[in-house]
Amino acid sequence: MKSVNQGIARLWEKVWMHVNHAVVFVDRTAGEMLHWQGGLTRLMNAGATDVKEFSSFEVLFQLFARQILLIAKGAIGVIFSVIAWGY
Repeated sequence: MKSVNQGIARLWEKVWMHVNHAVVFVDRTAGEMLHWQGGLTRLMNAGATDVKEFSSFEVLFQLFARQILLIAKGAIGVIFSVIAWGY
């Protein structure tokens, strides 16, 4: 039987595959989870061009060629509206 850690690591492997050449926005909760799976070093080694704290205003006003959002909390209110409008 696989451990919980192995299952979580397998999920993060999907993240590592998608961050190449992307600016990655991370909310605080996802950042804490990321910390236990290799943190910033792991994101950069996977090819992320930059990592920023998730802010609906920064995502709205700065257009990057490729953006990945790592959001652990539900996107509600203005954040949801900005994401829906921007994509």
